[in-house]
Amino acid sequence: MSDFTETVARAWARTGDHDWAEAADLWARVTAANPVNGDYWARLGEARFGAQDYAGAREAYEQALRLGLRDPEQTDDAPPLMPGEIAYRIACCEAAAGQREAAVAALAAALERGMRDPGRIRSDELWADLRADQRVRDMAGIIDTGSMSRDDGWRYDLALLAREIKRLAYAPFAIWPEAEFDRAVADLDAAIPGLTGPQRVDGAGRHRDRAPAAAPAPP
Repeated sequence: MSDFTETVARAWARTGDHDWAEAADLWARVTAANPVNGDYWARLGEARFGAQDYAGAREAYEQALRLGLRDPEQTDDAPPLMPGEIAYRIACCEAAAGQREAAVAALAAALERGMRDPGRIRSDELWADLRADQRVRDMAGIIDTGSMSRDDGWRYDLALLAREIKRLAYAPFAIWPEAEFDRAVADLDAAIPGLTGPQRVDGAGRHRDRAPAAAPAPP
């Protein structure tokens, strides 16, 4: 076994043990020896974050985004290390460091990069102090249903669904034009007061299903 391969193996082992300080040191050696592998930089970011070196973790994650990621080995149930996930981890670095404005900006960037589940912000303790910020609430889809009418609640849900279709669907408007989609959403929004609950769900479901189905799956 080469020295480099042995260092990688030890880094994985310390990561698995959550020995973050040692893992960070080992992944730093790995990235120094091979600075063009984005996966290694992502693991360095993970270890530094675990060791509470939030600035160092952010820098490592930024390198991972710059270099790109493959489909790295997963050692736990964490989301796959896709660009949106790495961008979210950068936002978490800012939140953990108490950098409020930087955290909000980085969270918006994570959504732009395709973060798959904004709902995580509702339960992730790193965002506990920021969940009162209306910008964060809008990004995470957090609403005070007690202060909204039933129709307003449905309208909020419809707008959030339309946003997520545009944000996450693979080429959703390759066949069905975006302007047509927007008109259909607007028509459904206007019709909400006269619809029953099941009719609203049916209308939203048809719009949700139609847009992503318009394009073939990515290779």
